[in-house]
Amino acid sequence: MSQRNLYKKFKAVIHQAGMRNIRFHDLRHTAASLMLNHGIPVLIVTKRLGHSKVSVTLDTYGHLLPGMEQETANFIDKLITPIEVK
Repeated sequence: MSQRNLYKKFKAVIHQAGMRNIRFHDLRHTAASLMLNHGIPVLIVTKRLGHSKVSVTLDTYGHLLPGMEQETANFIDKLITPIEVK
């Protein structure tokens, strides 16, 4: 299938689904966001996206990671102190 036909088919499917108009490239951003938000390591996301360096991925999607800081702190806390401290 040519790029042109793929694009036309994509637009038709979006329209039939009643979705707002999005760019084909937006699917890439959605995939990256979903992977990062579900804990896929940045190195794996970088490889999947074909970025040359992790820094490229972090520069683009790093804003998604600050919310994970508290989750990470809680996880480390449970590893270090498995018994509740009162």
